[in-house]
Amino acid sequence: MMRIFFILLTTTIYSQNNFKSLNNFIYDYDKQKFEIWVKDSILEFDLNKNLIDKYENPLKSIINLVSIQTIYGHKKGLLVANGSGHLFRKKYRIDNSNIDSFFINSISFEHNDTIFKLGGYGFWTKFKGITYYDKNQKTWESHQLSMIDEKYKGILSPRISKIDDNRYMIFGGKTFDEKKPLIEKYNREVYFLDMSKKEIVKQGSSKLSFRGVQVESNNIILNKSELIILDWEKNKFFNYNTSWSHKVDFSFKIYLINNQFYFIEKKDNTYLLSSLPNEIHNLKVSNSGEIIESNTAESLFIFLIVLILFTVVSVYKKYSTILIKNDKINYRFKSISISKEQKEILYELIKTQKITTNKIHNIISTSELHPNHIYRLIPEMISEIEKSIQLLTGSNQHVFSISKNKMDRRIKEYRLNPYYRIKN
Repeated sequence: MMRIFFILLTTTIYSQNNFKSLNNFIYDYDKQKFEIWVKDSILEFDLNKNLIDKYENPLKSIINLVSIQTIYGHKKGLLVANGSGHLFRKKYRIDNSNIDSFFINSISFEHNDTIFKLGGYGFWTKFKGITYYDKNQKTWESHQLSMIDEKYKGILSPRISKIDDNRYMIFGGKTFDEKKPLIEKYNREVYFLDMSKKEIVKQGSSKLSFRGVQVESNNIILNKSELIILDWEKNKFFNYNTSWSHKVDFSFKIYLINNQFYFIEKKDNTYLLSSLPNEIHNLKVSNSGEIIESNTAESLFIFLIVLILFTVVSVYKKYSTILIKNDKINYRFKSISISKEQKEILYELIKTQKITTNKIHNIISTSELHPNHIYRLIPEMISEIEKSIQLLTGSNQHVFSISKNKMDRRIKEYRLNPYYRIKN
């Protein structure tokens, strides 16, 4: 009779679910009950927010109640503490670990009926690996990974989303430089954790800072003005404006159960257990984009750099080319006059990079000169062209090389030095 009276009395007292202080807000998925930890007591509520029980908190004098993260263990009621290796079942600590102040701001998750810890820091060093609770030895042991991406330096308060039975996405949280541990910054890198392959691999960077509270067991992040839905398979995020998220106290977890959001609301300096239906399907998308930024921008940047380099090389190449225009040869901002015969010789050289003595003879041949006299003029003509080009370019490189007949050792042809580029 006294217990019935007590339940009726407490139901009346907490009928409005108002609390002046609140240490923790946890949902037990096995019991389908909410636990609100208030001072020395635990209040249990059903999904209709009705108070169904109140009892003394067995951990009140053992541990900081705020540090308890959640309940694990398939109806075993295991409570994991943040910042240490402490593991409780009811009021009894069941681990033999002596790890303290090492996993500060770590997270825990359950995989194949085993509890793991990820992230966090201790003694100004970020934890880069994964530990698991060994049920037989009752200690936290290192989970050996075959590969950890060298870019993964550990994250404080990371977020984790389950993709399938063995794969998770690690994202969000904060990080710091080992040389400046007091300066934290938002982590924008996204990593892929494969438990079957035992590896952590970087997937890319995100423009999101993932601020707000991740709704428990869902790829939803809630902040003061909107909901963010993360679709990892399509690598898309969707923002939805809400009219109620500003009421949520972000010091405590948020749950989406039976299509209802359950959260703690702070109102008039008191706390209130509240809920609202999930109406995302009725909301309009205010913003969307890729969670992990594709390398399009990077590829575009590389393309632009290549294009600029190509343009510079092309301009330089053109800038460093001897151009034949009218009765002049031009190089950069200088020009020198040439004769009609010299221009024809250069035109012929442009075609094959060489010209025969006979071809030159035909170009400068006149009825006024004896053919033998013309042959004697050819070296002089070539020499004049060479001097003009060297003077124009300011180079001492020889313009021509020669080849001779094997029989009489006379010059057979002139070849243009590849150092000089000539175009018409």
